[in-house]
Amino acid sequence: MTDEERQRQMDFIVDTLARLTSTMSQLAEAQAIDTERITRDRARIARLEDSFVILTKLAESYGERIGSVEESVAALRRLSGGDVGKGL
Repeated sequence: MTDEERQRQMDFIVDTLARLTSTMSQLAEAQAIDTERITRDRARIARLEDSFVILTKLAESYGERIGSVEESVAALRRLSGGDVGKGL
């Protein structure tokens, strides 16, 4: 191997290491950004879960209230001979 060939190989190795170092640096930056994003997303997901629990409880409560109103309307219809609530 000549000195020129050896120099070309060393230049190739140095260039390759420089590109790999740059790529690794970019990957590290991207990973840091992703880690921050994941942390923020965890907090958002926790808030969404809390909201879904609240909405589910509200829906259950609403369903119970509607059931109670329907029972009251049915009782009033029975007492009034069926005229209450027509047209609702």
